Amino acid sequence: MLNPWGDLIAMARSWCLVKPGGHGIVGVPTGPDRIGFNSHKLYGPLAYAQLFSNWEQVYTDTDFSLYDPTGCVYCYQPVHSIKRA
Repeated sequence: MLNPWGDLIAMARSWCLVKPGGHGIVGVPTGPDRIGFNSHKLYGPLAYAQLFSNWEQVYTDTDFSLYDPTGCVYCYQPVHSIKRA
């Protein structure tokens, strides 16, 4: 069964499992906000805000200029260090 909220549910569950002050590392496909139906999601500024709600972002190496729309659209996956607030 497809769940369009699965990524947000997984992040919420991980928040519940991590102790206050605990850290996590996340990498997701990055580009302009877009949903490719059931094949992939691209996370941009709007989707990041939802994905990392309740988390404090400690570090990211995101650079939207590295996204290449002519090649592999879901291959750019920068790393995000997050902390439970």
